[in-house]
Amino acid sequence: MKSDFNQIIKEITNNDLRYGTGGMESILKLRFESDKILVFFKSNTSYTERVDAARPGRGSETIRIRLARNAGILKESMSRGIFELYLEFSKKK
Repeated sequence: MKSDFNQIIKEITNNDLRYGTGGMESILKLRFESDKILVFFKSNTSYTERVDAARPGRGSETIRIRLARNAGILKESMSRGIFELYLEFSKKK
């Protein structure tokens, strides 16, 4: 569980370094609850919205696999160059 969580945070921050525009500060909030960890991330991005959302990038797919192993939930959106991500990561595993 700990390794998966660390790798997810690493993937999010690496993508921000790669695609972030620096137009605003990136926001990464973590909230620890008894049974889960909540993560909120928001950043300006130069990454364009994917034409084929059914085929996510490798980083997104890796995050989804790691979340699935840990009963996690992922929600993401992009609008007007602002990317937002919310995830719940279960501590139970």
